[in-house]
Amino acid sequence: MAVLKTGLKKIYGRYLAPIPVDISATDVAIEMLGLLKFFVIGGLIVLATTLKQGAPVLDIGFLLAIMAGFIVSWMWWAKNVRLGKNLVAAALSFAFISLAAFIVANNPMGLMLIWSATAVIYLSFSPKLAFLYCMVPVLLTMAIHLIGGSSINRVIMETTVAMLLVFAGFQICVSVRETSAASVESVQANANLRRVNAELSTALRQSRDLTLEKERSRIAASLHDNLGHRLITVMMGLEYALRMKHREPDKAWSEVGESRDNVSEALEEMRVVVRALHPVRLNGESLSEHLNALAGSFRSTRLAVKTNIAEVQLDSQAEELVVAVTQEALTNVVRHSSATQIELELASHLDEIELKIADDGTGTSEPFGFGLRSLAERVEQSGGLMRTEAHGGIDEGFALAVHLPRKNVDGYTNYSYR
Repeated sequence: MAVLKTGLKKIYGRYLAPIPVDISATDVAIEMLGLLKFFVIGGLIVLATTLKQGAPVLDIGFLLAIMAGFIVSWMWWAKNVRLGKNLVAAALSFAFISLAAFIVANNPMGLMLIWSATAVIYLSFSPKLAFLYCMVPVLLTMAIHLIGGSSINRVIMETTVAMLLVFAGFQICVSVRETSAASVESVQANANLRRVNAELSTALRQSRDLTLEKERSRIAASLHDNLGHRLITVMMGLEYALRMKHREPDKAWSEVGESRDNVSEALEEMRVVVRALHPVRLNGESLSEHLNALAGSFRSTRLAVKTNIAEVQLDSQAEELVVAVTQEALTNVVRHSSATQIELELASHLDEIELKIADDGTGTSEPFGFGLRSLAERVEQSGGLMRTEAHGGIDEGFALAVHLPRKNVDGYTNYSYR
């Protein structure tokens, strides 16, 4: 009993279940129009073959009227499908005329008329109603033979053949419906995917714009708080020196010296900001030359930068990425860590290269800022990894390491600068 129930459920799910609500029946009908046209043309050919030479004018006129009604009702339904209008009236008209045409044709091939009408009912109403409709010609066939006094064997044979042919048409409708529904579902899924991609692109663009705005605000605040404060100190010191230049010249000159030191430190901070905003360009230099030059630009009386750089051959994108990470990391050290020492190392291993920047600053466990976060994404896209150690640097300072897959490496030589 359970097996029978399971089988009936499968049959219902395959043949009689309605079209899923998330798939438009109209869209499925549009997909099926091509096959339905084939059935309609086949039905018209069957009807045309019933025209006999010498037949009464009334019979010919009736047959032509049936054919005209068949064509008009089909065109009405197909037009409503394309325009997305209500299909009920057109579908009922086509179903009744198709049934009449089947009776007039009096030919097993006339079942093509029933096939097309079954598909129309299937799409306009429901699979259940379509199944009941396709049973009508089967019952008509059986009734005609019983009324005509045909033998029981012929009744069974003709009814069985009609049933098989009708069910074959119903199976075609189901198969085409499933294929068309899958096609519509695929189109909808692609449209949804494009919409989601567009939304994600918009969100990403907005996120980047917001992050860039925050970065600009942070740089502006840094300039205001640090550079602005130093310039105010310089201005006050110089004003004090002007007042004291005659009464206490030694103090005045001392204040001028301090102002000069403040201007020098302010200039150094300004250079850091400019370096951070300046785009990375290799300009034909080798990677080691560029990294050493970059490290040299950060050296000052307050900051010592040591380098130990392996000469490796990388593709241009990987070289630019290494330089960009180095530039951003050195900039962050100067801005935030209060470090006095930096160690920059580029090492070549068997299957990867490793870039490490360590300092003796305060260390931090804060997440990446915008600059390093975007670079970390580029590193991951290149198959690498960026990691940080809050207290893994010099004297428990901060350390940042980047691991990139080793590609196009022909060998290396270490160049160390102190």
